[in-house]
Amino acid sequence: MTLITDSVSNNYQSLEVILAAEMCGQMDEMKVKVLDAKQMNSKENKARDPNSGKAIVPAMEMPNGKVLTEGSAIAKLILQKAGAKGTPFLGQNAFEQASVSQFVSKAVHSLHFPFKAVSTAIFTGKGADKAHKELPTIKSVCEEFESHLEGRKFLAGASLSQADLAVFAGMVGPMQTVLDAGFRTTVPKLDKWFDTMCEEAVVV
Repeated sequence: MTLITDSVSNNYQSLEVILAAEMCGQMDEMKVKVLDAKQMNSKENKARDPNSGKAIVPAMEMPNGKVLTEGSAIAKLILQKAGAKGTPFLGQNAFEQASVSQFVSKAVHSLHFPFKAVSTAIFTGKGADKAHKELPTIKSVCEEFESHLEGRKFLAGASLSQADLAVFAGMVGPMQTVLDAGFRTTVPKLDKWFDTMCEEAVVV
């Protein structure tokens, strides 16, 4: 299978996929193809998602020719295969599975989307007003995570899951840019969780 992306370092969805593959030992089975700007807008790439007709990354090309888009969906597929072998990365029971879905959704809507506006302002100087409006959303969800991590090591269940991967992938950018040391002192449990994730073998 081949992961198609534009920039692994700046694409949180691709990061989540790669972390999932690392977590369950499937990196050796997955190729990574990084597209440049010209390749991104090629007819071949746009054809990978005929419903939208747009260049969408990440995308996963399967050996049978089928294509799956959206990072969390691709990561879930990878983790489901690992789960079938006895490793419950998606939750060990119905409640934990629902909890994983909850955090994946929060990562997308309260971290990934808002930070896209923030990063655009940081790296291009455009859209500063929109970025200013989105920053409180990022800080608010961080405070939610802080409360949730009381007495917990992981976000969903007693072991590492897609919930941790999705939120971590979404927090790398903010932690490196807009969530300064002053703010991080107000969310010590989240800060510790993030540092622990950085130290996990799957992240290193």
